[in-house]
Amino acid sequence: MAGTEFDVTAALTGRRLLFAGATGFVGKVSLSMLLHRYGEELDKIWVLVRKGSAPSAQARFFDKIILSEPFEPLREKYGGEAGARAFFEKKCTVIDGDVTDPWLGMDEALARSLKGQCDVLVNCAGLVSFNPSLEVGLNVNTYGTRHAVNLCLELDMPLVHMSTAFVAGNKNGVVWEDEEIVGYFPKRGEIDGRDFSLEQELKDCEKVVARWRETADDKALASTFREKAKERLTHEGRDSADEKAMRLAIGRERKLWLSTRLIEAGMERAAHWGWPNTYTYTKSLGEQVIASTPNLRYALVRPSIVESAMRYPFPGWNEGFTTSAPLSYAVMKGQRRVPAGEKTILDMIPVDLVAGSLIAITADIIKTPRRRVYSRPRATRARSTPSARSSWCRSTGGATTATRRATASGTICSAASKAARWARASSTPSLRRCSARAASGSKISSRHSSPSGARRG
Repeated sequence: MAGTEFDVTAALTGRRLLFAGATGFVGKVSLSMLLHRYGEELDKIWVLVRKGSAPSAQARFFDKIILSEPFEPLREKYGGEAGARAFFEKKCTVIDGDVTDPWLGMDEALARSLKGQCDVLVNCAGLVSFNPSLEVGLNVNTYGTRHAVNLCLELDMPLVHMSTAFVAGNKNGVVWEDEEIVGYFPKRGEIDGRDFSLEQELKDCEKVVARWRETADDKALASTFREKAKERLTHEGRDSADEKAMRLAIGRERKLWLSTRLIEAGMERAAHWGWPNTYTYTKSLGEQVIASTPNLRYALVRPSIVESAMRYPFPGWNEGFTTSAPLSYAVMKGQRRVPAGEKTILDMIPVDLVAGSLIAITADIIKTPRRRVYSRPRATRARSTPSARSSWCRSTGGATTATRRATASGTICSAASKAARWARASSTPSLRRCSARAASGSKISSRHSSPSGARRG
């Protein structure tokens, strides 16, 4: 198929990026790879960092984040910590921010000063806990996305947003790439869709949160909290007659009760519309915020389960002990039986292939602004199970391709094999070559071909 030449290096040369989510699993690897492969060509990266418990965002970034393992290749490239730090100080400007606040937590004057100075916002920020409090999940994954959208509109720049393939939820059969994002819910067709809309859903969730918060102030419950607080203090060997200690203990019991109710509320609401958990529910609502915004140029990136690295920063790098890590550890220790199913898939992709794809997609949207969705596509048979998740890719640019959903429970697959299949099946030939080679360290030119009419599988 005929195409035009696409050079990632040329697309990124002289560009300025605003990067959010650099403290997360995908964000650290993506920022590190971006600087390692294209740092000399890029003009500047503004890195949005929430200071957390650190004295400042700058302290957290320079004293903790860049010293972590994902940035080891940069330390090797620039001759150690001092050389790497000098490079970071030259290329990166750290901004204190928080996606849950308007302007992404930046000072409004500072944010406005970036207009005309920034080419794209790369948003890797998000809450990945499967079942957080409904309030917290919405604040980060949905309202946080809205803040990112508003900033992009104000600064007239495109948005590259890290989502998940599992926004499709528990759904059987084929999900077409050009299916409408706005108003989507997995049980559409099973229940009347007239009762679902983004804005109404957000209003209803606000009411649910307010109702539970009001209930938490009920005096009968307050009495229960007091009794439980007294029991806890006695169990801990502390004086329940101490008014300050009792007040704090009551507050802790109230907070625990409210958090439990809001976690349950999120799970129930997600399940009603067809999502497996609050995470995928709030991420889907975030996507709908993006897609419902006129004149916004965007790219939605939808990987499946992001796992340990294939090559970058080094083979096998991981963070935490989740998903396949406990299974791999058990096998290493001699366990020979693992959860499995003949037709089920543990649908994983190495984090460095996600990072490579993110870089290629960012370069693409800078060169050709559009409204597009990129997913980790793989055609597999759909099955309806409570733990099932979906691999869903869609292009709002007119593509008619489709993928079938894959269940997340089941057999252990080779991460390298899965990654290779992902690279082969990526959304366009240019992006699959760019993502695979960006992850392995190559700077390449590759070819675009139109996705229209093509099938991915």
